[in-house]
Amino acid sequence: MAEATRVAAHGLDVPGPVGDRDLAVDAARVGALVLVVCAHVLLVTLVTVPGTGGVSLTMAPTRHSWFWWFSWIVQIMPLFFVVGGFSSAVSWARFADGPGASVGAKALCWIRGRLLRLAQPAAVLWVSLAVVTAGALAAGAPVREVRLALSGLGMHLWFLGAYALCLALVPLTHAAHRRHPYLSLGALLVVCAAAEIPRLVTGDHWWGLLSLGPVWVTIHQLGYFRADGTAARARGPVMVLAAGAGYLALWALVSTGWWVRDMLAGLNPPSLTLVVLGFSQACLLQALTPALSRLMSWRPVQAAAWLIGSRPVTLYLWHLPVIVLVMSVWWLSNAPEPEPASGRWWLWRIPLALICWAGALAVVRMFGRWETTAVLPPATRARALAVVPSTPHYAAVVLAVILLIVPVVLEIRFLLNPVLVTVGAVAYLAAAVLLRWAPDLRRPADAPEGEASLQTEQRRNM
Repeated sequence: MAEATRVAAHGLDVPGPVGDRDLAVDAARVGALVLVVCAHVLLVTLVTVPGTGGVSLTMAPTRHSWFWWFSWIVQIMPLFFVVGGFSSAVSWARFADGPGASVGAKALCWIRGRLLRLAQPAAVLWVSLAVVTAGALAAGAPVREVRLALSGLGMHLWFLGAYALCLALVPLTHAAHRRHPYLSLGALLVVCAAAEIPRLVTGDHWWGLLSLGPVWVTIHQLGYFRADGTAARARGPVMVLAAGAGYLALWALVSTGWWVRDMLAGLNPPSLTLVVLGFSQACLLQALTPALSRLMSWRPVQAAAWLIGSRPVTLYLWHLPVIVLVMSVWWLSNAPEPEPASGRWWLWRIPLALICWAGALAVVRMFGRWETTAVLPPATRARALAVVPSTPHYAAVVLAVILLIVPVVLEIRFLLNPVLVTVGAVAYLAAAVLLRWAPDLRRPADAPEGEASLQTEQRRNM
């Protein structure tokens, strides 16, 4: 199995083929980030409510009749998970195949490290939102306006819980993929289909929350086929045809009326249609790999990619608060307010997008260090690899995963509000502390004689 190696760049693990980086994956990751930010610039519009003078949030592009098929292009989150699956497979395979330590110790250490890179910068965002919310309410800001702002600020936080679950399951899903790649993927598809049944039977779309884990874990696993070289063995035209077949299958599913045509509206709760969309995007990524690699060989493109993608988690977390802030200032300053989705509205999105990008990159510069420093201390990492994991070790990681998932599931169901933002801040701080500083609950000196000998040998080989 031809697994890729990883090299460090600006504090980030960069996936790539043996001896080099996978430039197409770099391009896909950065391109997806750009598309997410630009899409949110279009989807966040504050308008004055006639008669009351109040403010409301509208997603102007959704007013166009053509938006549903346009959403099949701009809904790029499945590609994020495909690329993330590739990166996870490469990283875990190299770490697991290394010398020393038990498989359980390696798995927990790897999961802690990867989740910390997600939890630490996210905790900073949650705490910042909680502090600003408390300050606004203390200063007498209307509760309705605060809740409206928070509902917009929390639209993208679902990603944290979904991706945390994917990372936590990587040692298991990757092992299953290595043994039975197609059977394991098929089993996940069956789980996705089964999770849809309560929603389809009851007609209550909130039952779709049962699909949150299965859908995104399945899409994440699609990236494993790129990591092990399976996707590369197919010719470009074949992958284009496969992508086309995926889009035809997607059209067939939405034509039944059981699934929504708008892929943005169908994001939360997620459904089987996102898996089909993710398959098509994975195929197109493989087909476009030569072109994307050539594009990334240009120095100006490399510079732009580093500027945008060197701290991807920070940019993703903070871009929406920046956009909401820019739009709020724009509305408060009595700036031009053309009819949403009109020609003038689209023209005004251009300068607003430039302002939002400048603000987002400035905020990334301010808060990016919380992402680049989100690594396990060397002493903690060494101790984690030196022990044979016991129930308390697994429990600590499981608790951290639960703390990362529960607040975002509540946000999907009830939208972000002053209470939930405080709960999320506490949960993510606790998760970051658990992942980074959780004490080793069973030191080598306390282990039975046989285990202590094994751990001594492991340390000798590390």
